[in-house]
Amino acid sequence: MKVIDRIKNAIIDDDFFISIYKNHIYVINYDDIIDFDDNKIKLRINENIFFIYGRDFKLIRKNNKELDITGFFSKMETNNE
Repeated sequence: MKVIDRIKNAIIDDDFFISIYKNHIYVINYDDIIDFDDNKIKLRINENIFFIYGRDFKLIRKNNKELDITGFFSKMETNNE
């Protein structure tokens, strides 16, 4: 691997992470929020679409790489578009 490739991989992190707790969801490296309401979150991450279902979802923090959501999780589904 060339030095430039190592630097590029260190700067551009394509890995994503979804952490789900009883009343909290934390997402790292998402691409887009497609839909968000009290009971459903639809996210684009890389080339996948994630559906997160539950109740009382509230967006606590959002920036270009992270989402911090409170609410009660019930299930998650994914599919490729």
